[in-house]
Amino acid sequence: MKELAAECARQDIKMCFYYSQTQDWHHPDGDGNDWDYDPAKQDFQSYVDNYVKPQVREIPPATVARARVFVDSRPAALEEAGDLILPIREGLITSDHVVAELGELLLGQAQGRTAPEEITFFKSVGVAVQDALAAQAALTRAMEFGIGQQVDW
Repeated sequence: MKELAAECARQDIKMCFYYSQTQDWHHPDGDGNDWDYDPAKQDFQSYVDNYVKPQVREIPPATVARARVFVDSRPAALEEAGDLILPIREGLITSDHVVAELGELLLGQAQGRTAPEEITFFKSVGVAVQDALAAQAALTRAMEFGIGQQVDW
């Protein structure tokens, strides 16, 4: 990890990581306990969906509260995204804080940023077709402006 972090810093790439959630010894469905671990008695998928995902957040809750929030899918984001679930639980926002889904924004059914100082926050939980279309739109705009860099994979 040290070498990867150093190279990311040299390339001006922000790198973040967090520890493996499977090491939660105290949770009955976590597998950190290796002395009497019995996978037959555990529901790992439930553990990930109901314990791990809702606690992971990437954006400070005060920033989420100040931002106009857009999502790829309201139901999925409100069920899976710790960046939204935790501020809701903490009473900083309600589910109504989500302004619109990406599709509503793209169809002109919702307004994006309304002032230069406004914070907009897009939380994607992974609707693959939307991710691909958003990437294509970003690439098209970059090409129109003659910016960006082609990376050979």
